[in-house]
Amino acid sequence: MSIFQRLTDPGFLAQAWRTVMAHYKEGALPAALAEFDRRRGANLNSLAGRIRDQKFLPQPAALIHIHKTNHPEEERPISLLGPEDRIVLTALATLLSPLVERQLLPGCMAYRPQRGASGAVDTVHGWIKAGCTHIATGDVDNFFATTKL
Repeated sequence: MSIFQRLTDPGFLAQAWRTVMAHYKEGALPAALAEFDRRRGANLNSLAGRIRDQKFLPQPAALIHIHKTNHPEEERPISLLGPEDRIVLTALATLLSPLVERQLLPGCMAYRPQRGASGAVDTVHGWIKAGCTHIATGDVDNFFATTKL
């Protein structure tokens, strides 16, 4: 089955929906997700059909600002996606992550399953134990807010 065929399968989209829903505690479901869930079967079938017919259009994200944890005086923009967009992105991540993962170097930690900050710390600790004494780091501060796409 091709990636596109899997993406347009209502059962596969239902799996992505369950993944989206798993991020929320009981009773803390945003209204838009609760509304989608009330007609979940029909909504997923409709979504699958629109993707298959190439008529699915992502909706504009709602932009909000939250205070940064380490710098409460600064704010970080956050985009809130609608239910269908979250389902499609979750499904695409499920389909494409295994293809991308094969191409990434082991030292790449960000946004990867079973890695992240603690994996990066463990890796650096291993380098220190191995006798490495120099570390180079880099980051692009405020990249998305300052880049014109």
